[in-house]
Amino acid sequence: MVARYQLFKRTVLWTLLSIVILVGIYLTASILKPGSSGIVLSIQRGDTATAIYQRLSTESNVRWSWAFYILLRVSGVSYRAQAGDYRLTVDMTPLTFLSHLKQGKVIQYKLTLIEGWTFAQMQQHLDAAKHLKHLFPKIKPADLLKKLKTSWPSVEGIFFPTTYSYHGATSDLDCYRAALKKMLALLEKYWPSRDPSLPYQKPYDALIVASLIERESNYPDEYSKIASVMVNRLKAHMRLQIDASVRYGLKRPSGRLTRKDLKTKTPYNTYLMTGLPPTPIAMPSAPAVFAALHPQQSQFFYYVLNVNGRHTFSVHFKQHQKAAQDYRNHRDQLS
Repeated sequence: MVARYQLFKRTVLWTLLSIVILVGIYLTASILKPGSSGIVLSIQRGDTATAIYQRLSTESNVRWSWAFYILLRVSGVSYRAQAGDYRLTVDMTPLTFLSHLKQGKVIQYKLTLIEGWTFAQMQQHLDAAKHLKHLFPKIKPADLLKKLKTSWPSVEGIFFPTTYSYHGATSDLDCYRAALKKMLALLEKYWPSRDPSLPYQKPYDALIVASLIERESNYPDEYSKIASVMVNRLKAHMRLQIDASVRYGLKRPSGRLTRKDLKTKTPYNTYLMTGLPPTPIAMPSAPAVFAALHPQQSQFFYYVLNVNGRHTFSVHFKQHQKAAQDYRNHRDQLS
């Protein structure tokens, strides 16, 4: 009887020891089969250990997915794993992957919004982003404003252009919210320190001017001068005569304007209307917003493109006429 008990005891001990050894081997071995090139595993919000196991089991390069399922259940990590895409490599052990799930080490993707883009360009870029969750592709501007719960009258120009990081569980609406939040923060930063003599009633007016500045010049060192021209004209109740605004109203992003274009009535034709256009015309950068709120003190009322691709600024109309004619002569010589 004693001998049978001793045999049973040794069998149990050897079995437990074998299990410990096998578990140790599994935990320190690669989670992928040797020679695998790596995979990307997508975890959705609310995924259970079973859901994660089912995805792992469909990947032919994953070894012993059932064992990882047990590890997930024992650790409880699956209930607090951050949603997103996780990269599994051949040098990654089950413990390493478990740690990545616990810490939320998801793959970070990049999304860059360019200053001067219109909302249509931004939306097209977001809709084409491969790793983004497209909950509202091609959403109408009015519907997007409701989703964002903002009182601004237009989606144009209210998003801040920069590079954003996102992961596989990020939605297009999340990106819109992040870009809007960043623009609001920028305005809240610059608005209190603005020039008190500015002819703006509200921050939205500054945003409109900033968008005009952004589209009028490719050189940030000119922004404050251009802002001064716009502010001087607004104070003098002169028409702004901004070509970029006219093009926006004509839905023509570039190209030479004709006399017919300048006489075409749109809400954005600043050759026919006095004051600001109704909305921004593009996404302004931080330097453009700063310039709109802190314009250079000048007597300039005019500017025109010059032969260097920059602008010549003038106080008097005759000076402006001469600068404009010089540019036209140069342009005609090249054509």
